[in-house]
Amino acid sequence: MKPARTRGYTLIELLVALAILGVIVVICGRIFQQANVSWNIGSQKAEINMIGRSVADFIAQDISRCVARTTGDYSFSGNPTFKVIDETSVTAGSLTKPLLDVAYTLSGTLQRKVGSEAVVTLAPNAMVKSVDVTAGPVAAGEVLPGYVDVKVTVQDADASGYSADFKSRAWLANRDRYKYDE
Repeated sequence: MKPARTRGYTLIELLVALAILGVIVVICGRIFQQANVSWNIGSQKAEINMIGRSVADFIAQDISRCVARTTGDYSFSGNPTFKVIDETSVTAGSLTKPLLDVAYTLSGTLQRKVGSEAVVTLAPNAMVKSVDVTAGPVAAGEVLPGYVDVKVTVQDADASGYSADFKSRAWLANRDRYKYDE
């Protein structure tokens, strides 16, 4: 009696199986690569959105602290400039240097200068494309408007072209108490 021969795989069958496996590995690699690229783009957009929202809210909060003298020495158009009370100089009802000038400039980067302090850069890598500040109507007998709208446009520093607008409104409530003469 002849022993039974076990038949193995031929060389052709092995090469076909390896080719199919190679195609599956390449497809899986591309899927994971595309998922990684999508994750990175989403992270960059989230960072840009976070910067835009925080800058718009920061400027609106700063403007809501605005103090108007009866001469109305503030500007909400172009580069916003206005005065705020220097809380560090208030001691027991006496003010030594009560008002500080606040100015925002956009020249490549968004910068904020308060009084004689150093200039602070608020947004990195020229992400802030524009800052539009629009004052609301001024009521009769008032110096400040009732509200100020802040619109910040941010754009990705890369060449992806992603940009977004963020709006915030600064309410100037109790405006009568903001009339302050030095």
